[in-house]
Amino acid sequence: MITHVLAGLFRQGTTIVWYITKRSNPDKLHLYEPCHPELFDRLKNWEKGMRDKMHGLPLWDDYLDIPDEFITLMMKKHPYKNAIIRFEEVKPYLNVINEIPSKIVIQPCRLNFVLKFIKLCYNCVTIAILRNPVDTYLSHFDANILRDEEKVMKFSLKETDGDPFFTNEIYRELAEIYDFPMNANNLEQFAVVWTLANYNAIIGADYVIVYERLCLNPYNYLRYLNNTIEGLDYDIIYGDLINPYRAFKLVHYRNVILKEIELTVSDYGLDRFYDRVMEEGDYYEVFERTMERY
Repeated sequence: MITHVLAGLFRQGTTIVWYITKRSNPDKLHLYEPCHPELFDRLKNWEKGMRDKMHGLPLWDDYLDIPDEFITLMMKKHPYKNAIIRFEEVKPYLNVINEIPSKIVIQPCRLNFVLKFIKLCYNCVTIAILRNPVDTYLSHFDANILRDEEKVMKFSLKETDGDPFFTNEIYRELAEIYDFPMNANNLEQFAVVWTLANYNAIIGADYVIVYERLCLNPYNYLRYLNNTIEGLDYDIIYGDLINPYRAFKLVHYRNVILKEIELTVSDYGLDRFYDRVMEEGDYYEVFERTMERY
């Protein structure tokens, strides 16, 4: 059965939080990205102990411990889409996972919008993983691209497609529901998705993990999580896995990205949702400190 859900957008620290959770709780089944549209393709050639090329971690190992009959049902019920806004789209699939005879932790990057419904349906503990909008966005780019401000800003402000972490797909679903403009540029789409996805995760969460706090003081923060989150252990020895320099992308145009995000939030009338998320992470104070450097 599903006992815990670790929910967060792409590039918000979900993978390292999942891995530390897995290492700290070996008695549970830890399903990484169960809603990934290519999940079962990944599993075809996966063997225990293999390492994912992007993250260098054994992401898919625990799926090999699921009985074949459940894998077959999961393949039939999987939503096979990146943008999941409605619980009905994923409920049949999660029902199958919930029937697996193990205590299960799932880590989805696609279920922020339905986290509150998951909590109510499966009576599980829900955890939102949060990262500030500027660094979430800048983490979409590799280090070489980040050095080229012109290229980043062209992609952000003049292009409307090509986001590698599916912001475009989620935005299009939201635009159909809320009548948002379809021609929004990449950064505008991201600003809307970051705001609404994280807001929905926070209101559906029992606990919130703030990625920056984990990076800046990993041992103390893991100790705090260990004493706070119901039903999960967080061993401080895994603080060694955290690189404190991952928290912030200190490029000189950070303030430009922030201003564009906040302008979009205001134009779309999403200020109260944005403020709620920013306050949860103490991000106004964080930005004030980091902006002093530029």
